[in-house]
Amino acid sequence: MNECDKQGLSEEVMRRVAHMYGVRVAAFGPIEKGYRNASYSFTTEDERWLNFILYKKEPGIVELIRRTNAFGRHAASGLPVRAPADERILRVGSRYGSLYKYLPGETIPWEAYSMKHIKLLGFSLAQFHAAAKDFDRALPDVETVYKEIDKRMRRYFSETGVKQAMTQKLGLTIV
Repeated sequence: MNECDKQGLSEEVMRRVAHMYGVRVAAFGPIEKGYRNASYSFTTEDERWLNFILYKKEPGIVELIRRTNAFGRHAASGLPVRAPADERILRVGSRYGSLYKYLPGETIPWEAYSMKHIKLLGFSLAQFHAAAKDFDRALPDVETVYKEIDKRMRRYFSETGVKQAMTQKLGLTIV
């Protein structure tokens, strides 16, 4: 499929993606975009909520998706975490995506956090880390992962064209 662009995936393309997973879309939910991915939620004709995540193009992304999906399957046995609905990873244009069981919820703005929210977050993270101890695959060192991301970002923002665009469009100068 070559229908992936900066605007995202059309409903027609998402219907084809769903069909490749053997499901039919009944209705689309909201599209949520972030720095690393775009999330396309939908309900199926048999009334399941699913979510197709289209990941950002970056080195090693397929292995990252595989590892994340494996851990999601492992942790989902006892925690409400993102778990794949299908093992297959699809290529859409030059990017890759995977189908997940939909997790309802919404992001709480930082200003709205209460002490109860923070305590529940700590409790959830403790459960998540406990589940990671029993995971049978090696997980990469988070510091190493983010040092590589930082290196790529520094290289990108040091490019002359990027510096000029930031100055012209945003009035920012990188020194």
